[in-house]
Amino acid sequence: MTSPDMDVKTYLTRIGYSGPTEPTLDVLRSVHLHHQLSVTLFSGQVKSLKTGFYGPPFDHLIILVTLDGKRWLCDVGFGSQGFSSPLSLDTSDPQKLGHMVYRIREEKGMHFVEWQQEEIREPDGDWGAIYKFTFEPRCLEDFAEMCEYHQSSPCSIFFCKSFCTVLKSGGRLTYIGHRLTSTTFPTETHGIETSTREVKDEEIPQVLADGFGIVLKSPFIPKDEAITPPTEMY
Repeated sequence: MTSPDMDVKTYLTRIGYSGPTEPTLDVLRSVHLHHQLSVTLFSGQVKSLKTGFYGPPFDHLIILVTLDGKRWLCDVGFGSQGFSSPLSLDTSDPQKLGHMVYRIREEKGMHFVEWQQEEIREPDGDWGAIYKFTFEPRCLEDFAEMCEYHQSSPCSIFFCKSFCTVLKSGGRLTYIGHRLTSTTFPTETHGIETSTREVKDEEIPQVLADGFGIVLKSPFIPKDEAITPPTEMY
């Protein structure tokens, strides 16, 4: 089902997808990947890597797609820990996507998306949680309060920092505040490589244009403020 306000043809052109549009798993996987390769993110309940706690409810929106009786988790907006192809919701087994390994674990009605970066280990090995969710249907209005929070709260990275990230072929590029981080995914000949450099205010517009395809029509004032720890933990 699509929103009545959504122009599907314009959307597919925007993400550079010109293939078939039949509702199949191959098409879903291709659209999922094309979106991440083409759309820069300005930046469920997301787990903080620093505190180990989850964010508040409605902190992140995900989509369940059913094709031929099978359920798939689609999420094109999570960033560095995100998955490039939909994850099956009908198994708790590890699912390998490139150099990343994911699983969806169920516990007392709550589902947890977890990951391992390099290789499949034993089921009781070192899994890190990304976010948690339920199957309760939601509407876009449910997320309005958290959208306002991320635009106005000193506890949100999206308010405190200029921030964008985009998936690249073979890696990822991320800009936050005054830092630009380039990550190259591992191959058969080398491991994962990450480099970070400081960028000056006057460099940022060109960085955005060259790395993210964002051409600014007015002066850009970067934000790079300290993030206030939230008073509530989940």
